[in-house]
Amino acid sequence: MKQKFSFLVSILVLFAVSALAQQPTASGQPPTYEEKLNRVFQEWERPDRPGGVVAVVEKGQVVYKRCFGQANVEYQLATTPQTVYDVGQLAEAVTGMAVAMLEDQGKISAADPIKKYLPELPSWADGLTVGHLVHHMSGLPDWYELMTAAGWNDGDAMTLDQILKILKRQKQLLFEPGTKSLPSRADYVLLGEVVRRVTGQSFRDWTWANIFKPLGMTRTLFRDSYREIVEDRAYSINYHYRDGYLKGADNLGAVGSLGLFTTLDDFIKWVLNLDNPVVGSARVKDKMLTSGKLYDGRETGFSYGFAVDSYKGLKRVHKSGSWGGFRTAFRYFPAASLAVFVFCSWDYSWNDPNQCADNAADVCLEALLEKPAAPPAPAGAKRKPLKLSPAELSQYVGEYRSGGWGYLTIAQEKDVLLFKAGGQAFPLISMGEGRFSFEDPNIPIVLTFSRGPDRKVSQFSFDPGNGEVTAQRVERETLTPEQLKIYEGAYYCVDLDARYEIVTREGRLVLTGLRTRDIALTPENRKTFVSDGAGFQLISFLISEKGEVTGFRVESDSLRHLAFQKE
Repeated sequence: MKQKFSFLVSILVLFAVSALAQQPTASGQPPTYEEKLNRVFQEWERPDRPGGVVAVVEKGQVVYKRCFGQANVEYQLATTPQTVYDVGQLAEAVTGMAVAMLEDQGKISAADPIKKYLPELPSWADGLTVGHLVHHMSGLPDWYELMTAAGWNDGDAMTLDQILKILKRQKQLLFEPGTKSLPSRADYVLLGEVVRRVTGQSFRDWTWANIFKPLGMTRTLFRDSYREIVEDRAYSINYHYRDGYLKGADNLGAVGSLGLFTTLDDFIKWVLNLDNPVVGSARVKDKMLTSGKLYDGRETGFSYGFAVDSYKGLKRVHKSGSWGGFRTAFRYFPAASLAVFVFCSWDYSWNDPNQCADNAADVCLEALLEKPAAPPAPAGAKRKPLKLSPAELSQYVGEYRSGGWGYLTIAQEKDVLLFKAGGQAFPLISMGEGRFSFEDPNIPIVLTFSRGPDRKVSQFSFDPGNGEVTAQRVERETLTPEQLKIYEGAYYCVDLDARYEIVTREGRLVLTGLRTRDIALTPENRKTFVSDGAGFQLISFLISEKGEVTGFRVESDSLRHLAFQKE
């Protein structure tokens, strides 16, 4: 939760910093195309830091390619175009391509029941189809979040056998397939297994023979053994505010949703093929660029491995991912025949690769995105905010919670409303009707407040650039050590085969297990507690009419079905 919180602050700061890309050069001349892109990545110009690579491909030509920093901090090895990166969930785009190619060959159909290929799956798979998995509308919980909740830690080996075992233990889906869309890494790890069973080859071997080798991507592979040595690979870094650089952990032995290793030069070849297919067909490309649809006709926002949406009026096909300290951002604009991708081997919250990729796209799409210039304002004119009285502003003041984003604070100093996050305060300007913009014009985010049935402000929503976020207003309650005693005990979850204990230590609740570090639980109120650990970010206790605690539920979109019963 703290990482998301810091990420939000970095987004706000980067919005302001991105304006630098448009400033004139020292000579007073407008910056060139390359100079603008260099400014987007100017904070990456540190040869002593963990590194990354960037490429911009436009109309079949590589117009920008840069390598930054170190591939290995311990041995101080510089990043090169041949440095191999784990590209996280960008693997799903190649998996989606593989499924689309087999579908094009008549070997798979999106309408096929998943049990046609994986008959051993339990009853929750009875209504699932290949298409449900492809378009992330299966209702399957995310395997990584399940394993984290079950006690796996960063750095633990995670294999396909273990993933399949924990998926088979689930008793139900999160929702009826085809009625909603929710990204789940379970979808694409199962699709990777479908490819294996249909072709009779490992997913690694099939993608090598049918995609990577024909495209000349000789340094690219799906790593299906976490112990494999990969030559020239980058080593990832986790950044800790107190301990500094720490080794990243990349011990995954399952492919499909993750596990793709590639280089800057190799992935450029894949991007060129996406734009003008040589491997695959125009039909395969169309599937990869087209969103699926739910039963009610609404678009899922997911194609064969990509997310599909609109960015400043242009269709955008994109994918972002992270794994073991690596982070990846990919953007493709079909109308402009433009692709931008960023790979990096660090996870610190500043210099976010997603925002950098968007800023780079803005530079390249400037001609398409530009709007008619507004008439010049009269001399001395300033932006005039709508004036609200201190009493009117006070109704928005409070603490708001937004899932994994943590607590966000709206504060007030006399007649100014402030958005507070990460120890920083950002002044807001009223736009009327419960809408506020940031005083800094370089932060194009609008907060929209709504009211509950009692007409009091109950939540606000905003889009930080990667999807809408909703924050619910909360009233925190302080519980005494004596009141916390009723939550103590052992809790067991059948779906995870996992047991935890809750104890009180130094006046606070602690969730403890054999395989996990102790997780502190902070009460929001008598029912809802927030944790400082992955897998249990928010839990709701089940309390009987007699006031006895009988269990708890994990409150997150992809684990909402999990219940722990008190023993």
